[in-house]
Amino acid sequence: MKILLATTNKKKIEEFNQMFKTIDIKFISLKDLNIDIESPEDHQTFKENALQKAKFYHEMTNMPVISDDSGIEVFELDNFPGVNSKRWMGDEDYEQKVNKLLEMLVGKDNSCQYKAAIAYVDKEQSIAFEGTVEGKLVKPDMSNSNAFGYDIGFYYEDKKDVFANLSLEFKNTISHRHRALEKFLNWYKQK
Repeated sequence: MKILLATTNKKKIEEFNQMFKTIDIKFISLKDLNIDIESPEDHQTFKENALQKAKFYHEMTNMPVISDDSGIEVFELDNFPGVNSKRWMGDEDYEQKVNKLLEMLVGKDNSCQYKAAIAYVDKEQSIAFEGTVEGKLVKPDMSNSNAFGYDIGFYYEDKKDVFANLSLEFKNTISHRHRALEKFLNWYKQK
């Protein structure tokens, strides 16, 4: 069975295909279908945004679609930046974003979490699952040139290091996206 993964990110397609290799699913990307229209994401929760995106591309292609939305939530800042994790501060890089959050946290607890929502939509149903992983927001570590997003400042207590310095293989076993995907996978196997 083919499922459209609402992304143009080749690494994400590989990650999904790897995770689902034991069942008969093959993921294709928006790029594979020559789709370059961006879905709106204008809701207040990750689940709503993921569902909105999946429904948008399902209506366009009539295929089963999986989409995700994720970001970082800082507890002492009322879960800010949340769904705006990527967009707030415009085109500033993530080092600047992490530093700005730390500035906002002076004198406060720096606990936070990554949250991801995975949504699935086909002709019969639409459903979404969430996963989280908790950590602390710390001064950005820019030593890893492959670091992405808030990983430079997301400190994972169990490994005593920021996500940016953890192996991709390990991170994929404990990440917020992986935890949401596992919930989806368990649901899909029972369906």
